[in-house]
Amino acid sequence: MINHLKESYPDKLVHVVYGASNDKDLNEIVSVFPENWNYYFTSFKNVRSFTQLELIKKTAYLTANKEYFNSSNNAMKKAQLSLDKNSILVV
Repeated sequence: MINHLKESYPDKLVHVVYGASNDKDLNEIVSVFPENWNYYFTSFKNVRSFTQLELIKKTAYLTANKEYFNSSNNAMKKAQLSLDKNSILVV
């Protein structure tokens, strides 16, 4: 998906709202995230969700623009406010 977005929309700024279950290898997943995209990491209402603090700790090494939320609704709102005609939102 990442390669497809890069190839199909090379001039677009990509905003990604991302949350994951804590049984996923988050380091492996985010290691392929492009550094020039914007990320909105979020926990969600499920006992298996990474908490906001866990997301912060596990993605601290990323130099990309990133923000953290304890609500997927808040992450979506913030991402939507950041969009313009040259942006794409990936959830």
